[in-house]
Amino acid sequence: MKRFIPVVAVLLIAGAACSDDVSPACEAQQQLQSSVEDLRDIDVLDDGLDALRADVDAVADDLATFRAEVSQELEPDVDAVQAAVDQVRSTLEGSGSPAELAESLGTDVSALVSAWNELTAAAQGLCD
Repeated sequence: MKRFIPVVAVLLIAGAACSDDVSPACEAQQQLQSSVEDLRDIDVLDDGLDALRADVDAVADDLATFRAEVSQELEPDVDAVQAAVDQVRSTLEGSGSPAELAESLGTDVSALVSAWNELTAAAQGLCD
């Protein structure tokens, strides 16, 4: 009987190690979080519009991955983030003076971050 105790202990430890695996939805959320942070932290004057476009594309790609991994319950919040991404893209493709573009992009990126924050709140517990 005493010989089985070490075996049981090893199995319990192995089971605990496996339970730390990150779900695909949580992994997608973490990647999307990183992309949104990169977008929020960009300095357009130093990095340029091409860098902003690349960051917006990364958010869009990561959002698509996240959408595929989460429940339909989060769909309205995911749609809000997608709409905000689309608005940033539209502004980037538009015309206007540099000052107008900068003001619009500031507003659009702020709206995107707000939509992301709402999605994060709605998805609370996804990675617990």
